Amino acid sequence: MKSNAPKSGGNDERRMAAHAALSDKVNVLRRWLNEGCPPGAMPPTSLNVLREWEDASLGLIRIGSPGTTNNRISPHNSDLISDAQSLIAALKLHRRRSAQRKGLPLQTQLENKSLLSADLQRQITTLTNQLVCTRQLLRTAQANERSALERCSRSEGIAADLRRQLVQAASGPLREV
Repeated sequence: MKSNAPKSGGNDERRMAAHAALSDKVNVLRRWLNEGCPPGAMPPTSLNVLREWEDASLGLIRIGSPGTTNNRISPHNSDLISDAQSLIAALKLHRRRSAQRKGLPLQTQLENKSLLSADLQRQITTLTNQLVCTRQLLRTAQANERSALERCSRSEGIAADLRRQLVQAASGPLREV
């Protein structure tokens, strides 16, 4: 017969321990992203690999339950899971770029940087030209607006003068035409 009594505190303790272990792993990944991976280190490539990752020298322990890295099962870990996914992706990208750069001779790397610099300079020139054109269009639009306001003001003056003349003409005797 099943008991309806609340579960023991052991589950909460395991949940807290798994949360702490996940937090420790996220902190190591963050440090590796900022400072670089130590030689020979292999960052995890997925949440499952992260969960199983253990390294005594880093103080990392294996997390037993796959649910710890699942947002639906462990919503209390959702921020850590999201951080871990982002860090894993960033480290993969960083590792891929490093591998590409390592294989290139220094002259090629310098040429690539020179090309990148020239491309950035072209982009700056293009954006500066667009800014100048946009400023000129703005000034033209402002001048057109001032001109339209002046014409409107003159038209209002003419309309007021015509109303005055109409009122004067209407107040006098009517003439036959």
